[in-house]
Amino acid sequence: MSTYTQLANKPYAQLLDLIKAVESVDRSYSSVVGYTSNPKPAGDLTNLTIQEVANEEFKKPDGNRSKFIGAYQLDQDELLNWASSAGLSPSDKFNAVNQDSIAVWLIETRERNIGQKFRLGGVGTSPSLQDVSEMICRIWAGVPVLFPVKKGKTGSTPKTDLIRGMSY
Repeated sequence: MSTYTQLANKPYAQLLDLIKAVESVDRSYSSVVGYTSNPKPAGDLTNLTIQEVANEEFKKPDGNRSKFIGAYQLDQDELLNWASSAGLSPSDKFNAVNQDSIAVWLIETRERNIGQKFRLGGVGTSPSLQDVSEMICRIWAGVPVLFPVKKGKTGSTPKTDLIRGMSY
């Protein structure tokens, strides 16, 4: 069991549930952007390997490609790299446990390791809840911001001032 798998249980279980609620259809681990139910022909993505999901060509009903997949709408183009970084192999299943592990890896390692620093704490070194919530919202744009964010705070995003409850 990887470190990221263990962290998916605690302390991140509630945060992961929030992300799934706003990013996927019915918190489904087989969700694909642009679909109201599991996509065809792949169907249940959790029965496929990470490699198979990375190679699958998902088309939205309008014919355009859909590349955001799973409960956390992971970028299909980055899936193999992210899975490897989270300690998974291409032959591992794209199941709930492994999707949770990739999501925790993103939280722990993106944005100067803000998630890990917040989890570990430490006086004077721990980022604020505001820093962590902004980082989560930049990774998962569907998650609403908890604090106001000024236009262009992180380069080109957000494109407008955000108030609490809005999304990137």
